[in-house]
Amino acid sequence: MLPAIFRNLSPTLMRKPAMYLHTLSPSRVSGAPTAPMRHCATLTAPARVDCVALLRGRASALLTAWALADEECDDAVLVVSELLTNAATHGRSHMDLTLTLYGHTLEILVTDQGPQVVHPALDVEDPDEHGRGLAIVAALAQDVDIHQGHEGRRVRVCLGLSSAGVPMPGVRV
Repeated sequence: MLPAIFRNLSPTLMRKPAMYLHTLSPSRVSGAPTAPMRHCATLTAPARVDCVALLRGRASALLTAWALADEECDDAVLVVSELLTNAATHGRSHMDLTLTLYGHTLEILVTDQGPQVVHPALDVEDPDEHGRGLAIVAALAQDVDIHQGHEGRRVRVCLGLSSAGVPMPGVRV
């Protein structure tokens, strides 16, 4: 059964990927490092492979608007793509992507409602095209935390940034 957020959508919207964007005003993130939060956005879409590109594109637009350096934005979008692909492949109803910029750190959080799965080791040497996503993520990240529970998975990745970006108010994504 779909979560309440998707139940009232028209049949037309259910055929097309739906995406929801929620942004928070700068403040402090509960449990986050002590640096003030500069930007935070949460994107939600059905856990479907065809929604990955939509969320990846929106994440890229947000990170560009937040003035991340091009190379750091590319790395972050690659991490987002790998995590969302896993969520779409293994998740059930919907997936959430939360991007939080604070200090010189970008936190990427992806959650889904999928069953517990055994993830391959982060140092996979198999050249097969599947199973290398988390190794790629680990190579780019300062920190990777994977939590699996009864209600699904939460993967949190922190990327160190050379610059903290500059707030760009009024940019519409």
